[in-house]
Amino acid sequence: MLRNKKARYSVWSADVESSWAKAAMTVMVVLTIALSYLVIRLYSDDRAIRIRSFAARPVAQHDDGTPIFVSEFSYALPVGLLGKKLGAQTIIEGSQTEKIVMGFPFEVQRVDDRELDTPVLIPVRRNDFVLKKGVHYKFEGYETGRFGSSPYWASPGLQFPYQFFSEFIITQVLEETPIATETVEEIN
Repeated sequence: MLRNKKARYSVWSADVESSWAKAAMTVMVVLTIALSYLVIRLYSDDRAIRIRSFAARPVAQHDDGTPIFVSEFSYALPVGLLGKKLGAQTIIEGSQTEKIVMGFPFEVQRVDDRELDTPVLIPVRRNDFVLKKGVHYKFEGYETGRFGSSPYWASPGLQFPYQFFSEFIITQVLEETPIATETVEEIN
């Protein structure tokens, strides 16, 4: 046992001299952690079940059943949400959607002067550009993507598990036409 009265244990915020005080502090820490874990499990159980189904997704495979490796992307780029290879020069037309609030995705109605059967929702990005509601846009750019979030095993209970996210990078704004006579609002 330490005899120096100024000695402190790095885990505790106060001087701890007796073994019963150490045991009491340890029990309090363990109970706090256990209670926190139970509360998190209680309130996120349904969500955790849904997320486990994402975590159990199969490995991407070729038609013959062999896995697709990231190294293959260096010579054969995958096709994105817009139906073209990632990085290919693309012209899209559409408007800011009001269907989904998170991320304010852009609703693409035309790709390279081809009308889509079903609009595609994709986030658009350009450093000096702000989308406006009630405006029809025509952009030149390219689709890209990235893997994001955390794997389920590293952060159980995440709403969005580790997955691939597509986005459209705007290189040029070709047209900007108001859709209706209502006031045009900026979306931040």
